[in-house]
Amino acid sequence: MKTIVFLHQGSEWYGSDKMLAALVVGLDKTKFRVVVVLPQSGILSNYLESKNITIVYCKLAVISRALFTVRGLLSLPFSLWQNLRQLRQVLRPFGKIDILHTCTLAVLSGSIFAWRYKICHVWHIHEMIVNPPVVRRWLPRIIEKFSDSVPCNSTATRDLLISECPKISHKAIVIENCVLPPETPSSPISLKEQYNYPSETILLGLVGRINRWKGQTLLVEAAATLFSQGITNFRVIFIGDVPPGQDEFKIALQKKIAETNYQAYFQIISFQQDIWAFWPALDIAVVPSTEPEPFGLVAIEAMYSGKPVIAANHGGLTEIVVHEQTGLLFKPNDVTALADALKKLIFNPDLRISYGKSGKERVESHFSENSYIQKFDSLYASLLKNSQ
Repeated sequence: MKTIVFLHQGSEWYGSDKMLAALVVGLDKTKFRVVVVLPQSGILSNYLESKNITIVYCKLAVISRALFTVRGLLSLPFSLWQNLRQLRQVLRPFGKIDILHTCTLAVLSGSIFAWRYKICHVWHIHEMIVNPPVVRRWLPRIIEKFSDSVPCNSTATRDLLISECPKISHKAIVIENCVLPPETPSSPISLKEQYNYPSETILLGLVGRINRWKGQTLLVEAAATLFSQGITNFRVIFIGDVPPGQDEFKIALQKKIAETNYQAYFQIISFQQDIWAFWPALDIAVVPSTEPEPFGLVAIEAMYSGKPVIAANHGGLTEIVVHEQTGLLFKPNDVTALADALKKLIFNPDLRISYGKSGKERVESHFSENSYIQKFDSLYASLLKNSQ
């Protein structure tokens, strides 16, 4: 039996967390012994523990905004050295490690640990780093040097890496994310009853972190455009929270909503672990990211739930949403284009049903959990064979 150690930067329940959960739970335990290293407990660790997955806790060296300061750069060598010692200590009881799988670009510890102890290293990329330019340039080179395989969650993610570091092309492969469906049916949440909306109200949902580039304020502007035209048969629901320590994004969103004078037409709901209870209540999913999404897990979750998706026409979303088949793609950062797409689906229930049906079929055929696990199983088998 081969031992695979997974390093992950947190214990939340967003895209990369769900993909780690799907993978480690789904791998054949007669072939692989799985160990997950997390910096702290949380939703992810609770889920993994319920599935009898072995977890150890250790602070990991990660790429963060604090790193790109004089103090951060000066302290990096010491932090890495200290982290290597801690990792070695917590992983010593498991004996020989055959593969070290770093689950996001942000975790630096895995690359150095694997290099130091000559372990096969898989660096799983879920991010598209565009800014700052210096990071966009040097990170792909580090990934290329300190990894044996670089699975990327979309062609868009892979292409960005190769554009900055062509040498990585022979290591970078595409393994698209999957949908992690609910194990048991969720009891649907009735948002219309909860907020006293008329039964005929169309609900638009933007699910995801409230941050600089997910497009919440763009959706507010587009919706306000329609409200000002007298189109008031819909409401906008935001579901999600800000990243830790970045409350300014939620404050800015609330201010933007207040400025429209249509505050009653918007609702902000905190992060929901069981998002499957909310999809039945929504009529249209909106993914208006102002910067390219590496993948767009929310889009396939919405499609799996039979919902049409309106998405920005860039990044990984273009590999998920088929224009005028499973939803609509609009010109990124264009308020008018987004408003037009919203209007088209708001007033066309037949299209919503048709797109929703096609979307569910596409997810089941292209983004299944079994296919995702099998692709990694094959990757591990290939790496282990080559390392013999």
